[in-house]
Amino acid sequence: MFYYYPIIANEQYIPQKSGETVDGSNHLRMAFRPVLTEVVHYYKANGGGLSQFYNDYERGSIPREISGTVWKLCRKLSTTITDMPMHHLGFSYAKKPYSVFNYRKKDERISSAGPIDRDFLIRYFGEFSISRDLNNVFLYFGGFISGENTLLLKWATLSSKKSNGLISTAEVMEVLQITPETERDIIEARNFYTHLWNTKEPLICVWTGQNIDSIGGCHLDHVLPFSVWKNNELWNLLFLLDR
Repeated sequence: MFYYYPIIANEQYIPQKSGETVDGSNHLRMAFRPVLTEVVHYYKANGGGLSQFYNDYERGSIPREISGTVWKLCRKLSTTITDMPMHHLGFSYAKKPYSVFNYRKKDERISSAGPIDRDFLIRYFGEFSISRDLNNVFLYFGGFISGENTLLLKWATLSSKKSNGLISTAEVMEVLQITPETERDIIEARNFYTHLWNTKEPLICVWTGQNIDSIGGCHLDHVLPFSVWKNNELWNLLFLLDR
């Protein structure tokens, strides 16, 4: 949602499928573009834009008048991801669907009741896993996340080509790098690690490998620097011993 939001909100139309145009037929249009466009228009009309949408999501306080549309967007995104890239990726090699991602649907019926936030998505939209070997490959080739081979750059280049040169790769990159303004909030992560400490779970400093003997003697640090990517997700915050 938050990667595609700036693309939809941009004044210049940025196609995401070959042949996709403003007035083109529906079968050439990105599957979730119409419903995401509704969300973008709502937050544009009510002020705040991407940052307000992100903060409403983080707090589980998406306004009632747009929450139904956001719920439809979540379902459309889930269907698009699981039925397309997750389904087909690796088929040419393994000759079977879901050969890279092991996807498991949740048995619980998806409901639009309640706040739409991270917990809502985790609860209703299933799980996936990858093999240990593939995980190691991703670790070794993590350089593709940044630099000349970055996935964002490839995305921007492809989008530029699909626009037939109407928008440059640099312009698309600028749009893709728009991030919601969010505070450097680490309280949720600190509470989680404190809970582990109170339940006697062993905590180890990720840099030194030493056991953490006191919550007061360590601090939280971002794996990917907050200045580079404003992300306070738990996976990006780890406990380190104070030096």
